[in-house]
Amino acid sequence: MIAEMTEAVQTAALQPAQWQEVADRLPRCMPGTKVVMQVWDGLSPPLPLISSGWSTATIQAYSAYFCEINPWQPAWLEMPPMRACWADDYLPNAELKKTEYYADMLRPEGEADGATGIKVVQEDGRLAMFAVHYDRGKGEDMHAVLGPLVQGLASSMRQALDVNRAIYRSAPSPGLGADLLHALLHPAFIVDRHCRVLAANAKAQELFLDGDLYIGVRDLLRFADVRTDKAFAEKVRLLCGAGPDTPASIEDLSLTLQRGSFSMSIMPVAQNLRSMALSGVLPMFLPEVVALVVLRPRSEATSGDGLRTRYGLTKSEARLAAALPNGGRLLDVASRLGISYETARTQLRAVFVKTGVNRQSELVALVLKQGRSL
Repeated sequence: MIAEMTEAVQTAALQPAQWQEVADRLPRCMPGTKVVMQVWDGLSPPLPLISSGWSTATIQAYSAYFCEINPWQPAWLEMPPMRACWADDYLPNAELKKTEYYADMLRPEGEADGATGIKVVQEDGRLAMFAVHYDRGKGEDMHAVLGPLVQGLASSMRQALDVNRAIYRSAPSPGLGADLLHALLHPAFIVDRHCRVLAANAKAQELFLDGDLYIGVRDLLRFADVRTDKAFAEKVRLLCGAGPDTPASIEDLSLTLQRGSFSMSIMPVAQNLRSMALSGVLPMFLPEVVALVVLRPRSEATSGDGLRTRYGLTKSEARLAAALPNGGRLLDVASRLGISYETARTQLRAVFVKTGVNRQSELVALVLKQGRSL
């Protein structure tokens, strides 16, 4: 089932309307489940609310009103990213049943008060959630099945959303009149399993001229940094293996080049989408499995910088505030920043006073909002 779902996710990367098919596949395979996917991104047009298994009236009511009072929202901000979570661990069912959200939206819908969800993205003003609802009475058994499934889709979903973002920012009607690869504003290229470059857009060509990337013998892509070169080759070889042990997705690589820092997403191009990725006759001669590589520049501006300017935070306070949306307890955040827990608590209290918030979840929402305004 993960393979079928991953195929749908990969299609949605190049054709965002196909996220609906991703949502529809689960209820077809697991009757009684209901799916909802929400994406907020300040740098691209919002995806509509994606849902499956819910009544039209419930979805309309959610969009019009209940999304604003969703009691799971604080839990979304506290969940660690890219990790499948059981809703009961963040909002006990007894507390959920006390809410208007449950009484007027969930209860009329039937058995949908249990959920397994994952926070696919939470950074740079972006937040993406994918959740599967079911009868809470079967919660532990359902989570035991859905948890690994949702976790297995996480990396593919993250990469697909990254490609969606690049598509939206490249043109109002991507894929129309030009192939996707050359429409992308970010550096992008297509390679085979041996890392042979089959095509590259203009932005990627600029990186080749810098010398951080270069094409060697047999048109093989090479990196100036030996470790990056080895890691990239291993990831592409795994992804394009086309064997029974081929992973469903590959984690992003981080690299620093002369033109700045980048996150590099590597994902397969489905055979039925090659004509969209590349124009002309080239798709007819591509090997069976190829990979689309997109380098996403990391913005030098951060939400922490904006908060520091707007609320008069110190550099340390702004650094702490900006780190909170990446997930984990305050103790975990302190460890990542290399400061003591007590120092983090002191800085957090100061940030609360200066920003006027009272809870960590409220501060995270403020940081995300600030990121969207950059």
